[in-house]
Amino acid sequence: MARFAQGPPAHLWIAVLISLSYSCFTWFLRIYARVGYYGIDDIAITIAHVTALAQWASLIVALNNGLGEPEAVVGHEHLNSMARAVVASQIFYLLTMGLTNLSLTLLMRRIFSTNTKHKIGSYILLGVISAWLVLAVAAVKSNCPSTHILEGQEHTCPNDIYRWRAIFAITICIEAAVMGLPIYLVSHLRIKTSKKMLVVSAFAYRMPMIALSILYMKVYSKAVRSDDRSHHFSKVIVWQQASICYSLLSATLPFVQAFMRSFTTGGTAFGSIIYGSRNSRSNSSGDTSRSRSRNESFTPQFLGRTRTVCRGAGKQTNNEAHRASGGSQELIVRREVTVAVTQN
Repeated sequence: MARFAQGPPAHLWIAVLISLSYSCFTWFLRIYARVGYYGIDDIAITIAHVTALAQWASLIVALNNGLGEPEAVVGHEHLNSMARAVVASQIFYLLTMGLTNLSLTLLMRRIFSTNTKHKIGSYILLGVISAWLVLAVAAVKSNCPSTHILEGQEHTCPNDIYRWRAIFAITICIEAAVMGLPIYLVSHLRIKTSKKMLVVSAFAYRMPMIALSILYMKVYSKAVRSDDRSHHFSKVIVWQQASICYSLLSATLPFVQAFMRSFTTGGTAFGSIIYGSRNSRSNSSGDTSRSRSRNESFTPQFLGRTRTVCRGAGKQTNNEAHRASGGSQELIVRREVTVAVTQN
């Protein structure tokens, strides 16, 4: 029975189950915190969790067919099934990595949606990540048998290591771009440095992904060169689980931490872009009060959804009469229900 596995298979079961449980909890937490205010970035991260589930399912199949055991003690039929399942898990792993980055980039696009130039950077990054997803999967599958992790000439995958090196080199560049682009975007905003740092820190959670990618590549190279690949691939799977779990977690952390409090970019409330408008949904019923209380327990102070009309760079006012009478040096910030005036 798999539950009584010992040695490397036992370690793999623990890694897979921990990664599965933590990631599922993270997804439920995000869905709970964001109920009623979902965006396209939530759709992307949900698809990422679906591909992650497929990855875990593939690994469970591989473990039931002898993953982690020496090839000598695993039957030929089980070896082929195990190898195919491991390769499938790698493909789903790459898809999950790409989708989490897509989710964060879509969030970035929403945050800086008030500036066309800022949006262009997000669109370029979205295109790069999408192209990487297609090319990475093609690189893993192209002219490569599904059993290439096994020993033997018939299982050889030409330039296998170099393919993965290219994949992870681009992955590291993408991770650096996901962290670096917000720094560039907020640097052009006239807001307090502390508020800029809050936004940058929300995306800086991806930094450990660079180290995890390097470690994955290092362990994978050793496993491919080893005499017993199926046995040594257990370390690859462990790092794969660490990477996929942290990737999903880091894409959700900005929503469960108070990073979005009282931040505006170009007049658009940072918190309102992410959390939606509670005020527009409020009423006197008890159900609404309970719903609001539940969401506020997971989200930072809400700013409300704002709409801006720029009239120059002067003072802010909530007096509509000024807007109609030559107040060309004013920035009017109107809420959906009430008029909000902020002073930076």
